[in-house]
Amino acid sequence: MVESILSLGLQDHVALISKKRRHLMDVTVSQYRFQYRSLASKMFLTTFAVSIIPLLILGAVARYYFISSYKVEVQQRLKEIILNGQAQLENIIQARIIALRVLAQNPSASFGTKSAVSENFQVLKSIFGDTVQSLVLLDSQGKQVAWSPDTVEDTPSDSSIFPFLQRTNERGLYITDVATDKTRGNSFTIALPVEHDRKKWVLLAAFSTDPLTRVLGGLDLEPAARIFIVNRTGEVQVAFPADAALPEKVAYDERMAGQEDCAVPEINESPEGSTICLKIRITNTPWMLTLFEEKDHAYAAIYDARRSSIAAVFLGALILGLVAAFVSRRLAHHVAHMDQERQLMNEQLMQTAKLASLGEMAAGIAHEINNPLAVMVQEAGWMQDLLDDGTDEIRENIPEFRVALSRIQAHGKRCRGITHKLLSFARPVDHRAEVIQLNSILENVVELYSHRSQGGDLTFTTVLAPDLPKVQVSPSEVEQILVNLINNSLDAMEHGAGSIAITTRLHGHYVVVDVSDNGPGIPKEHLTKVFDPFFTTKPVGKGTGLGLAICYGIMKKLRGDITVTSETGQGTTFHLFFPVV
Repeated sequence: MVESILSLGLQDHVALISKKRRHLMDVTVSQYRFQYRSLASKMFLTTFAVSIIPLLILGAVARYYFISSYKVEVQQRLKEIILNGQAQLENIIQARIIALRVLAQNPSASFGTKSAVSENFQVLKSIFGDTVQSLVLLDSQGKQVAWSPDTVEDTPSDSSIFPFLQRTNERGLYITDVATDKTRGNSFTIALPVEHDRKKWVLLAAFSTDPLTRVLGGLDLEPAARIFIVNRTGEVQVAFPADAALPEKVAYDERMAGQEDCAVPEINESPEGSTICLKIRITNTPWMLTLFEEKDHAYAAIYDARRSSIAAVFLGALILGLVAAFVSRRLAHHVAHMDQERQLMNEQLMQTAKLASLGEMAAGIAHEINNPLAVMVQEAGWMQDLLDDGTDEIRENIPEFRVALSRIQAHGKRCRGITHKLLSFARPVDHRAEVIQLNSILENVVELYSHRSQGGDLTFTTVLAPDLPKVQVSPSEVEQILVNLINNSLDAMEHGAGSIAITTRLHGHYVVVDVSDNGPGIPKEHLTKVFDPFFTTKPVGKGTGLGLAICYGIMKKLRGDITVTSETGQGTTFHLFFPVV
């Protein structure tokens, strides 16, 4: 009988494992979403953040160094252009100044005459061509003494000429702003003081601005660039293109007003402005060479690179997001499978422990079933003897037949009750929680061990508090815990003799079950290890060391707790704490 019950329990156990494995291999999407969606989301965010942050940092650093280096390259190119223009313009101006100085330092006897001025004018034209427009000689009062060609208008004789003469004499050289004439076009004048025969003169030479314009036009300018020669007040003297207008007012730097050279161009690039401005003084002139270039054109490569980098970062983030989503989903599925595998292993372990406990009770249960079976066999044999004696004996012993049948029926019900309890205990663990009272479960478990107390060596005592609040537990799991604890108590007591007490009580928000025995107790050095897997004090081959570990795991899953108190020689008590619903 017991063997058949064990076999039935093992078959149910194998069937449950097979069913669970089929369920494990068929995890539905809805289960994944509801149970592991939070885990997948956290893994996705972590993976994505860990991947995208270095990409953003690398992109920002690369962008910073690219923009810085490219701006330096653009500014260097503009510097080279404006320095080249400055050098060419200074060469043109300096060549004309040197020619005038040569004429002034080698005056002829007829220096102040019209013929001498005409002769010098022709010398200049032979050097500079038609860009020389006129040559005029003034006396110390600013009166026009001689000139060439004859079409030159007379110089004003009022007081306005005196500041001009004063600046020329003070500086030793003076260059005027560009003037516009309807017939001769744009020109500028170089004034040079001359002393001859103890007389002071001023030699005025007017030159066309065409060479200056050609220099500006010959520079390697971008289509969006504009270049100007401006005076101290910011007025345009020469522009290229010719119709270009200043995009903003140019302030003349007084540091550039001296006669010393200014070899380094000044760069103005305000964040809110739309242009890059470079300016540099033209030596020996009151002019500045000013270059403007639109930022949108100068930094076009930066803007293109910015758009490309944004697109690349977006594409990289998209790819990283897809990969992170895929990896997190796969990992969440893997964790789900691992959790279910772990749960299945726990269930197998618990069921195995139950069957092991059932095996330990097999001898006692066999004796418990054997007694009623012996009575039933004896009564059935007696009835068979009466039947063999004949009909008269049957009629006379009908009352005894009834008594025998009632005994057979009573002992049969007893056997049936025992087998039902064994089948109930041997069935696979059902994890579904129910709201129940613990006392009913305790009574069923104690009844399984009732045969052990009939011999007199073992005493079972139950003190169950009435009207305990209900708890939400799995009855089969609670049965498993109690059977493990009772079996441990039985194993600890010598020859199974002693007493086991099971009590229930209310402690705060917990229903507490105490399982006590008067065995030898647990040494203090072992109390901290009793719930560790595979720890046992039983002889080799008798214990697996998993019973209390299983009890601990079940109680933690039920949000309860299990503790132990023990004194050597006094016995052991396990306390089970079940949270009240």
